[in-house]
Amino acid sequence: MSSKIQPRSLGNHSINIALGVIGMLIIITGTLVTSLPTQKSCYLVGGLFLLLSSLLERQLFFTLFQIVISSGALIAFAPIPAFYKTLLPIGLSILVITYFIKQGKFKDPLNRLGCLGLIFLAIGYAITHPLIYFLGALCLTIFSFAAFKQGIRLGLVWGILNALFSITAGMATYKVFFV
Repeated sequence: MSSKIQPRSLGNHSINIALGVIGMLIIITGTLVTSLPTQKSCYLVGGLFLLLSSLLERQLFFTLFQIVISSGALIAFAPIPAFYKTLLPIGLSILVITYFIKQGKFKDPLNRLGCLGLIFLAIGYAITHPLIYFLGALCLTIFSFAAFKQGIRLGLVWGILNALFSITAGMATYKVFFV
């Protein structure tokens, strides 16, 4: 994360952050429900709130990450096999990683960890498997807190909420494998 400068946000910073909090709470709710259509809807709607928040805060990394993750949530509704559902978010993840490499931002190990989290979450949302999005949320929790430590205010919200998401996704993973 080479940029320590906080870009000027669009609109009211508190409202922008509140939109992100609402989005992640909707996503966390999705990990706790057992109805697959409701879960998919929570992931999509929550993802769009997070996308709006990151756009308004002018956070390129979080915006690109959320575009990929939202694409995975959207394609989850398509009546196609899971393998094909993963192709869109994986393809977009490759484009984001390529962009970071071209910008010289992929040299930072935290950015690589963030990209790994992005890939896991995007695939997890596409095939709705809690273990995969648990791993993604865990990577993004570390990435987000590191972003906050480097001066990106939105990183604190993403860090806290991804930590909560990691816990709920971990609980869902436990139920899949042990209950």
